[in-house]
Amino acid sequence: MQVLSKIYMNITFKQLGDFLGISAEESEDIIAKMIQEKRVKGVLDQINQLVEFETIEEQQSTLNSQIDNVCNNIDSLAKDMLKKYPALQVHNKFVF
Repeated sequence: MQVLSKIYMNITFKQLGDFLGISAEESEDIIAKMIQEKRVKGVLDQINQLVEFETIEEQQSTLNSQIDNVCNNIDSLAKDMLKKYPALQVHNKFVF
């Protein structure tokens, strides 16, 4: 299911069921549970019998947010290290 979410922007419940060898109704139940459990990012469009997966832009936004979080954590760690070991800083640069 996660592979399909990377390949398709959206897929009908019937197509999803065909992939899994089950009915459209069963595929809807399974994907709804996976979305609820946050194992797959997407929304259900029950009127059109469609699963809409996270878009490329949303994936990029998520990635950017994760990178930003890592950078902030590294910056915080570096500041904590400099408080404890001020000798590591020479002319605003780390000395390792």
